[in-house]
Amino acid sequence: MIKRTLKIAWAELNLEGLQRFQGYHQCKYQHQRMFIEQCNVTVVVERIWPPSTGVFSTTRVGNMGRYGRSYEGCHDRYAMGHMIGLLPRCSHITKVSSPRSTSATKRSMILPSISRQSTSRSLILSSSLITTNPPNMNTLAHVPSGPKDILLQPQSRLFALPRELRDLVYEYYLMAADGYHYYHETGKLTQIGGQPIDIALTYTCKLATVEINGRALTLNAIKFTTAHDDGIRDRAGQYALIVQRLEALKSGILCAVYECIESSTSSEFEPEFSYLLPVISQLRALGADHELAHKSWGETPSLHRRFVVRALEILSEHTNFSERITSDVNIGRFGDRVHEILSLDDSPWNTPDSNEIANMWRVLDDEPIFLEIWERAKHRFSAAATAIRFLSSLPKSTRCRIRRVLLDEDRVSVAWPECHAQGLIPFCQENGALRVERRVNLWINALPAGAEPINCVASAARSHHPQDRMDRLRAGYITNPCLAPWIMEALALDGRGMPPQCFKLILDGQPTPERSAEVFKVVQRDAAWQTAFERHFAEQHNTPSWFEMRGNRSYQMRGFPEAITAIVRGTSIVSCNFDTDTPEDPDTIAQDGRHWTMGEWEQQWRMHEPRAFNTAAPLPGWESLRLSEEALPE
Repeated sequence: MIKRTLKIAWAELNLEGLQRFQGYHQCKYQHQRMFIEQCNVTVVVERIWPPSTGVFSTTRVGNMGRYGRSYEGCHDRYAMGHMIGLLPRCSHITKVSSPRSTSATKRSMILPSISRQSTSRSLILSSSLITTNPPNMNTLAHVPSGPKDILLQPQSRLFALPRELRDLVYEYYLMAADGYHYYHETGKLTQIGGQPIDIALTYTCKLATVEINGRALTLNAIKFTTAHDDGIRDRAGQYALIVQRLEALKSGILCAVYECIESSTSSEFEPEFSYLLPVISQLRALGADHELAHKSWGETPSLHRRFVVRALEILSEHTNFSERITSDVNIGRFGDRVHEILSLDDSPWNTPDSNEIANMWRVLDDEPIFLEIWERAKHRFSAAATAIRFLSSLPKSTRCRIRRVLLDEDRVSVAWPECHAQGLIPFCQENGALRVERRVNLWINALPAGAEPINCVASAARSHHPQDRMDRLRAGYITNPCLAPWIMEALALDGRGMPPQCFKLILDGQPTPERSAEVFKVVQRDAAWQTAFERHFAEQHNTPSWFEMRGNRSYQMRGFPEAITAIVRGTSIVSCNFDTDTPEDPDTIAQDGRHWTMGEWEQQWRMHEPRAFNTAAPLPGWESLRLSEEALPE
C-alpha cells in the first residue's frame, strides 16, 4: 500500500482511499496530469508548481455539462465551493480549506464523511472539474451563484432537496399571516400585532442567507396606517397650517401680478393645464380677484395648486413681477422672498422634521400658532406619506424587492391626503412589479375630513341649543368636498405617470356597509345631476359662461359622472366594498329641469332628501365618533 501523500489545493485526500477508487490515478512530475474517476465525476489536476513543494495549481477551474460554469484561477473560494460541491461524498475527502489562509483551521469546513484511516500527509486539490453526467442530487449539494464565502452544508437535509423544493420551504417559512406592519414609533417593520419578524433561518449559514435574501419583502405585503403620537401631532399640525398658508399666499401673489399677464401667456402653459386657462384670461381682463385664483373650478385640487405655481413661474420672467408684488398692500412684505417661497418643497405628502418646519416658518416670516387654533386636534400624517418616507429611506435594490404596499387611511390626516399617492409614482416607475392598494374609511376619515372642522364640532357640542349641534353629516358635504376629491385624485394618477395596474383605491364602508351604501346614493345622485345639468345648458341658445357652469353647485368636477359610472360597473381603479345601486337616470332629472334657470338648478340641488345622515351601530353617533377620533380628551 502506498503511504506517501501529495498536496493538492482545496481538499485533503487520503491516498489509501485513492487506491479504492473505481478508476485509476497517475502521479508524475511537472506538466503531468492526475485523473481521478469516481461516480461519473472526473477531476483533472494540472501542473505542479512549484515542483519542490508538490503543490498542484492550475490556470483554470471550471465545470461543463448541465451546470455550465467556468472560473479563471483556483484561488476563488466560492468557485472552488462549486467544484467541491460536485465531488461525491466518500471517505477519501477529509477537509476543504483555503491554501492562502494563514490559519487553515479558521477557514476550513469539515465534511461529514471524514476518513477514519490514518493519514500522515494530505492532498490539497486545485483542479479543473469536468462532469460528463450531472451529479447525483441525493449526495451532492448544489450551490447557486452568490457571495464568495458560501460554504456547503451537505449534512443538512434541507440542502439535499432540489432548489425548487427549498423555495417552497422558504415561502412557507417567510409568509406572515397578515403581512408586515410598519410602526412609525420605531421606524421598523413587524408582523401584525407587533410580533417580531422571524428570519432566524438566515443566520444558520451563508447559503441560506443568499437563497432567502429579499424573499421576505417579496412574499409579504407591507401595511401602513396613519401616524400619530405627541411628536407627530406637533409637526403634522404645523405642516398643515404651513401648506394652507402657502397655498393662500401663492394665490394672492397671482392676483397681485395680474398686470404681468400678456396675450401670449396662455400659450406657455402645458396641455395638462388647458382646462384652467380661462382663469388666466379672466384675471387679465378683470384684475385681482382672490376667489378667481383660489377656487379649483371643477378640476382636481392638486392640479389647480400646480397650475398656480406654474403661472407664477411663467410670470416671474416679466420685468415688472417683483415691482407688482412689492407695491401690493397684502403681500408686499414678501417681495424679496418670492423666489424662495416658490422653491420650497411643500409637497403635501412630505413629513418634515422640526428643522425643516422651522425653515418654512422663517421663509414665511411668521410664527407657528397652530396650538392657538385648537390645541386638542389629533393631527396625523397619512398612511401614504408614512410609506413614502419609509420607501425613501431604503436603497433602491431593497425597494425593488417589495411587491405589495397596503395603505390603510384609517383616520383623518393633514395636508390634502387624497392627493398623496402622487408621491408614490417614482417608486412604482422604478419597480414595475409594485402594487399599491389604498383604502380610505368613509366614517372615520373621508366623510369627517370634508365636513365641519373638529373645533367647530367640539364648540357646538357644548351648546344648549339643539339647532346649534353638528351631530349629523350634512348631505351637501358628501360628494364635494368629502368623496369626489378622493375619487378624482386617484383617477388623475395616470396622467401624472403612474404605471398601469400599479394602484387602486378602495372606498371602505365598514363597519356599516348598509349605511355606507345609503350615503353613496347621494354621490350617484350628484353624478346624474351633473350630467343632466351639462346636457340641459349644452342645448340652450344662450350658453352660460365657463365660470357660471363650473361655479354652480350642480357641477362637481370634470369627468365626475363618468368616474362614478365606471365604479358602479367595476371597470375603475376605484372600488367600493359595499353595494352600489343603479344610479338615477339623468334624462329624468333633465326632463324635470327643462325650464329651470341657472339659479334654480342650484336651488333644487340643495333641496335633495335626505338632508343629513347619522351613523349606524356599531359606530357611536356622528358627533361622538368625531370627538373620539379627532380630538384629545378635555
